[in-house]
Amino acid sequence: ENCDLLLMWSGDAEAKAWRYPLAQVQGMWHRWFGELGIKRVTLSPDLNLGASLYSDKWIPILPATDAAMMAAIAYTWLQEGTFDQAYLDTHATGFDEWKAYVLGDEDGTPKTPEWASPLCGVSTWTIKALARSWASQKTTIGYGRSGGGANGRANYADNPARIQCYLLAMQGWGGPGKHQ
Repeated sequence: ENCDLLLMWSGDAEAKAWRYPLAQVQGMWHRWFGELGIKRVTLSPDLNLGASLYSDKWIPILPATDAAMMAAIAYTWLQEGTFDQAYLDTHATGFDEWKAYVLGDEDGTPKTPEWASPLCGVSTWTIKALARSWASQKTTIGYGRSGGGANGRANYADNPARIQCYLLAMQGWGGPGKHQ
């Protein structure tokens, strides 16, 4: 009742079933989410087993480009006013710096969906549609774990996790269905 959309960012609900004793529970959860009517979207370079079994939509994204797409989502929200300024005013610090970066005030490059699309391999239309869907619904985020997924072991691999926190804050993190 508190979630309309589940974003699995570079995760695979089935990948670790052999390695972790409770990992099979992840697949069951994702199946149950679907039975409850929660839309499930996976953003991942590969159409992995979990995405193919449990996702309503798979968005293929080039490896290590998640941060660009996330910045473009924030840009869309800033342009359309679909973020929670009241939450940011009372629960966040540094938003003005993040906003300046996204709008291009800091480096002269606005992080538009048109900017991000060739970097991440996701169409401008899809980036905007995801941003609008996320902003209009109670959205929960799931991540890959154990050094994989968007937080994998690579240069600047901390950026997606950090930016995801910014996006959650822009949508009123901790409200009903708005968590990680």
